[in-house]
Amino acid sequence: MVRRLLIGNHPTHGLGGYVSVPGIDVFAATKFQMMWSTQQEQLQIVQSGSFFINGNGEFDAPVWQPISWPAMSFIPFVMVGSDRYEIVFQYLSATSGRASRVRIQDAMVTDYPSGETTGYYMITKTPKPF
Repeated sequence: MVRRLLIGNHPTHGLGGYVSVPGIDVFAATKFQMMWSTQQEQLQIVQSGSFFINGNGEFDAPVWQPISWPAMSFIPFVMVGSDRYEIVFQYLSATSGRASRVRIQDAMVTDYPSGETTGYYMITKTPKPF
């Protein structure tokens, strides 16, 4: 079992707190193998992109957009969003998932958002929370 947590003086990176990615010893880890560090920004972005969102109709079935990323030693935390719709994300495997706008079903809502727009995603270096 490798050492993954260090609070103190790292031989290469100096004084701070460090958590290495799974399978990598924290003392041997490069800055790119740190999942979290007081020396780096949180939620480091591995990949980002955009996808098309079809917004025709209030009750139509959602269209799922595939998203994939390079294999890592853990399942990454994925963020999705849009300026017009609520977006949901579903993991399919350790290297892929899919995103879609939320289907509008509330009969009390009368001002439905509509139209086509762009959704955005970020694949982060942070493991998916359980």
